[in-house]
Amino acid sequence: MNNTIFYQKAQSVTIPFNTYDIIRNDIDLFSSDHFRLKWNTILNLIVLNLSGESQADFFYYGKNIHVEIENAISVCHKEIMEEAKRLIFPASSRDIGKTAYKELAAFSTRSIRERVEFEYEKQFYAIQNKPVHGKTLRFTLTKKSVRKLYAVRGIPIEKLIGIADEQTTNTDSALCYRTVAKYLSRLFEAYSELSVRDRERVVFSENYNLIESVIKKSRENNVCLSAVVNAGKDSKQLIIKPYRILEDIYTGYNYLIGYARDAFSEDDFSMGSFRISRFVSLQEYKGISPLNRQETEQIMNKLQEVSPAFVRSNAIEIDVLLNLRGKILINTILHNRPKIKQIEHYQDGTSKYTFYCTEFNAFNYFMPFGENAVVISPLSLKQKLYNEFKNAVNAYT
Repeated sequence: MNNTIFYQKAQSVTIPFNTYDIIRNDIDLFSSDHFRLKWNTILNLIVLNLSGESQADFFYYGKNIHVEIENAISVCHKEIMEEAKRLIFPASSRDIGKTAYKELAAFSTRSIRERVEFEYEKQFYAIQNKPVHGKTLRFTLTKKSVRKLYAVRGIPIEKLIGIADEQTTNTDSALCYRTVAKYLSRLFEAYSELSVRDRERVVFSENYNLIESVIKKSRENNVCLSAVVNAGKDSKQLIIKPYRILEDIYTGYNYLIGYARDAFSEDDFSMGSFRISRFVSLQEYKGISPLNRQETEQIMNKLQEVSPAFVRSNAIEIDVLLNLRGKILINTILHNRPKIKQIEHYQDGTSKYTFYCTEFNAFNYFMPFGENAVVISPLSLKQKLYNEFKNAVNAYT
């Protein structure tokens, strides 16, 4: 039986329209002037990096199954204990009662486990094999993707994801997908349900793994990163001493924070952040000392002022006049709220708040406040908000 031939054929996979739109949009989001994703590439990256780890897979879908099983067994054992106590009478038959309890417990544990697992299998089969209406894609699985489908974590793929086709023998299992295409359809759908940062982690899994490996090794060895970073139409080759990968709450992307310098200069290292999907290439680079204590502390202090995407930006004082409604909003909308440095109250009920943050942070936070928050300074931020509101008014007139 040569299953490899079957799996290497071009696949026809139908996915929901919203899933198609998200993947198509990701091609633009994660591409750059020096790295352009294609349909076949991104679909294979999803298969390669998400198989066995998404809601398309039974082991993931039923990852909490053991909790339900143990809870059910615990309840059942209490009932069994009451039955065993009834049997342990008179005292001379105590050993007989213990034996009865063990037999009852063993039987009930087995039956409960089988019942719960069967219910999970039924739910899994019903959900994963529901009809799909949408866009049909044709693409070819690479050899790496094929190998991943066959053995995720060393487990035969039929046992892990339950693929059933004319060449497999597990068509009677409740865990089976009807076809390989059915599994791939559900896998792509599971991908589309992730956040942008998690989808980025799937597509650029190789970069994440390398960065995290270097961060771990740099503590004991003089290891850092050599990177080619996309910068518009140009690219830069940098040496980066990595700190951590952090999510930026404003942009939704993940950034590598660290100290970097041009690979072809002897300039000092300076603090920077780099969006993971903007790396054109990455590799280990030896011979450079890792971040020292002072640099680490400077990064930590900087992250108290700005978000990861803007560690190269300077936080400034921003004065905002809030009316009563604005003050209610400032105490209600805590997510992404800039750091409050000072508050000055006026007799007319308004208050001047002084914030310490970047203009970008303030712009995004105060835009929804409308007339309830008026920026006093800096003038550059005031002008940006004025232009934004003016354009909105013009659109409605």
